Amino acid sequence: MESIIKPNKEIEEEVRKQLAPLFAVFYTDSPRFEIYKRHIPQFIERMRKPKVLLTTLAETMNICASAQEKTSYPRVRVFIGAVTYLAFAEIYVDIFVNQVILLLIAGGHDLHLEPDYKHRYTRHVNSLEDLDSPALSLSVKLDFLEVNGVPFFSKWIDRPLRNKIAHLEFEINDNGEFFIFEEKGRKKVDLFRKLQTLAEYFNAFTDFFLEQITKKTGQKV
Repeated sequence: MESIIKPNKEIEEEVRKQLAPLFAVFYTDSPRFEIYKRHIPQFIERMRKPKVLLTTLAETMNICASAQEKTSYPRVRVFIGAVTYLAFAEIYVDIFVNQVILLLIAGGHDLHLEPDYKHRYTRHVNSLEDLDSPALSLSVKLDFLEVNGVPFFSKWIDRPLRNKIAHLEFEINDNGEFFIFEEKGRKKVDLFRKLQTLAEYFNAFTDFFLEQITKKTGQKV
């Protein structure tokens, strides 16, 4: 998703305004600094894996484009775009969501974790491992961020679209038009506009958030 697409000024300002307070009290020995620094090795490893996947998806699209049989290419291209959207939402955005949530809980914002198969009691989230619990869906995490002043993630990811792709509730016609199934019938979605929005928020987030992390911890994630 690292691309030449640059965030428009409105998105850039929105993201910076919501993230800036997280770093107002981000300094050596502060709770936010310590919790983030403790998880840096895990963040680096988790950032590495999706790069391989997304590169493979891009290479697959290029191979399809150069294939002799061109008639099915529009459908294949859009299908790969749908898979890319889902993969990005499930991997990259979840990584960034977890990073921001850790900074929020270190600043005193409690996130409760419901009982699961390992723990039979309600507890507070205190680590990345807690955030990996199946009891915490992406929707719950996004709601937590909205309540605590970081709502842009909910605009970054179109949850209904993500769910339709995940459950294969879509179809692509021979012209490459993308439709999702709803109760009232099919709804046409501009998938590549959604992917562009994904890229714009990605660049706005990484330009500010990872720049702040690198500057304040001395380590590039």
